Amino acid sequence: MELNQLIIKLQNPLTHHSPTALRLLVERLAELNQDIEQTLSTSNQTLARASEGMQSLLDLLRLADGTPFPARQLFSLLTPLHQEMLLARFQLIGKQ
Repeated sequence: MELNQLIIKLQNPLTHHSPTALRLLVERLAELNQDIEQTLSTSNQTLARASEGMQSLLDLLRLADGTPFPARQLFSLLTPLHQEMLLARFQLIGKQ
């Protein structure tokens, strides 16, 4: 991973970086940090939407206590939540 390589380069006491090279490494480190923050923010928003949807579904099921739900209806309620979870996972993993 590029982030680990940059950190190793910066931590290696035997590597003598020119001021320009050091500045470029630090700039790249800042860019990677910004990418990570953006990825986490986007994924967090996706997970928040999924959490709200899950809470709505739980409320619906609590209110419908004792009412049978056909499997197709439960499937249609759970599918969008599953898709949100997959999207959040892709947002985190797909950015590596």
